[in-house]
Amino acid sequence: GDASITFSGANSSLDPVVVPTASDKTGANVNFGTATTITFANGIATSSMKLFRAENAAINVTDGNITATGPPDGRLNVTVNPNSVTTFTISTQPSGATAGSAFTNQPVIKTCDAYGNLSTVDLGASEFVTVSIHTGSGILYGTTRLDIGTSSGNGTVTYTDLMMTVAQTGVTLDFSSGSYTTVTSNPFNVVAGAAS
Repeated sequence: GDASITFSGANSSLDPVVVPTASDKTGANVNFGTATTITFANGIATSSMKLFRAENAAINVTDGNITATGPPDGRLNVTVNPNSVTTFTISTQPSGATAGSAFTNQPVIKTCDAYGNLSTVDLGASEFVTVSIHTGSGILYGTTRLDIGTSSGNGTVTYTDLMMTVAQTGVTLDFSSGSYTTVTSNPFNVVAGAAS
């Protein structure tokens, strides 16, 4: 017969936030932490899980009275691996900009899958990331094109000498390649340099 079961033990993805799900008796996806109606036959039921965060998850199932048992502590241990690279994440945002000097905090870019998990799955040997001004004026100086591919950055690039010469507020930078979704930095200000 039918039973109301609650699944837990897996985390939502980070960016975007997507909650893990388990299928109910009709095949509909129900969020972890919410009661899910499934049908048992001879003490056995089947439910499909969708897990989005790369992690070692320890899945727990309960009806509120009885909790699943099994090695080692009644939980189902599941390793969730990242999916193929689709975009970038900015792990260090650009900031500390003074006109005419390299940014104090240079951007660090990493490859990730559609759920924000760091990933190099299906990343090509060579994949160039180009940084450009999204919002702001003037010219972005420095090395603006770095190879994040598996034969070079292997999923991570660190810019080292980016700078702008025009003092302004609300500057944002785009990081793009021909293969993956462009990401835009948080806004930052470029303050005027010391008078000479």
